Amino acid sequence: MGMPILEVQKSGKTLAVTTTNFQTGALALFDVENRLAQLNFSPIFSDAIVKSFSESSDIFVLNRLGADNIQRIDRKTGQTVQQFSLGVGVNPQDMVVVGENAYVSCLQIPELLKVNLTTGAIIKRISLGQFSDSDGTPEAARMILKGNELWVQLQKLSQKNSFVPAGTALIVIIDTSSDMISETVKLKGTNPITEFKRAPDGKWLVADAGLVGSQSKYDGGIEIIDQEKRESLGFISTESQLGGDLVDFECINQMECLAIISKPQTELVLIDFETGSKLRTLWSSSGYYLRQILRDEESGLVYVADADPAEPKIRVWDEKTLGQRIDLNWNLQLPPYQMEFLK
Repeated sequence: MGMPILEVQKSGKTLAVTTTNFQTGALALFDVENRLAQLNFSPIFSDAIVKSFSESSDIFVLNRLGADNIQRIDRKTGQTVQQFSLGVGVNPQDMVVVGENAYVSCLQIPELLKVNLTTGAIIKRISLGQFSDSDGTPEAARMILKGNELWVQLQKLSQKNSFVPAGTALIVIIDTSSDMISETVKLKGTNPITEFKRAPDGKWLVADAGLVGSQSKYDGGIEIIDQEKRESLGFISTESQLGGDLVDFECINQMECLAIISKPQTELVLIDFETGSKLRTLWSSSGYYLRQILRDEESGLVYVADADPAEPKIRVWDEKTLGQRIDLNWNLQLPPYQMEFLK
């Protein structure tokens, strides 16, 4: 690719990307301001997501099913400085750092793990068993911290039946000062598959995919949650309106959002926030390749992970013109899976 190797500084805007062909994985880093890249910054598992937190200068990677560990990487050297197991087969999905500890959600067990980041020891297991379906786990997924409240998505899927929804999804609210469940919020849809996003009015949004793959029925949508009233307000847009299964989305202004939908080939589409209708398609891929949208509000750019194995890259769109910035596209060695700006 011919780009210089970068030395990542805490203050620089750096995009971290997990890349994988599902046999091998690598963490790639991009200095988005100086156009520097390191495509093999650190080896990681083939099924992984990256996380960073203002409390730590290190980069955290959740190596998921088959590895089941947290990998802590020095952001200057790319060296793994710590790696600790969460237990065989737990399949970690997300982590949130609170002080010296991290909360880790896991798909395969009915517990939320509290881990000491200094020692790597699991210091508490918060039971979610009361919300489990017949497979014995409620499928804890994405999380967000609101003050000292940890909001945890429970997907409620049947692992005995190809991960189809086993009921309406829930959000469990945990008081981090006591590690006790304080409240639950019932979602309108099933199978939430994105992190919590912010609506133009400050409320939270999450995409529900419902039934997917060969069983798809376009039964999901983008759901809006009033975090102050602690209730779902229903869908702002549905999969039937968009014409595909939701993969990810980001709102880009007061009136419009971008979404990735799957038919199963993936498309990047523009949505009217008020009506939920699809306005137009900005990009169509030839397969199930578009993985994630990540917005950089400061620069007015939107990054889209395109995992086309023949041409893996991070595509970039300008929010104002809605045109693809070809000059800013990043070519990759392995297909991108998940992106995060380092904090």
